[in-house]
Amino acid sequence: MDKVDIIRSTWAQAAASPEETARVFYSTLFQIAPQNEPLFRNDLAAQGEKLMETLGFVVDHLDDEDTWIPAAKDLAIRHVAYGVKAEDYDSVGSALIQTFETLMGDTFSTQAKATWIEVYSELSKQMIEAAYPH
Repeated sequence: MDKVDIIRSTWAQAAASPEETARVFYSTLFQIAPQNEPLFRNDLAAQGEKLMETLGFVVDHLDDEDTWIPAAKDLAIRHVAYGVKAEDYDSVGSALIQTFETLMGDTFSTQAKATWIEVYSELSKQMIEAAYPH
């Protein structure tokens, strides 16, 4: 299986229960980085829907960088106004991986974990560079 297939197959498992995935993600994020909780002033259920839609969009377009990279950059720039800082991307990535580990258990393989870390690292790099230019 190639990188895109690994991401899509694990995402299909997470997306099968979007409310649960979002709930576990935010719970994990707030444990890792409690300072980020005030950034989520709105309805957390609605925020979870946006999270799942955004991740779904990236996964669906993972093999089309001309589509997902500009969308991710635009999102990152908008998040600056909400108070998101460059260092927040690390805790989000950790929370995402831990969410998959929690929800999928042993079916979230070492290879899947490494692939998600690689893809999230590229995603966050693109977003940070767009939102916080040197």
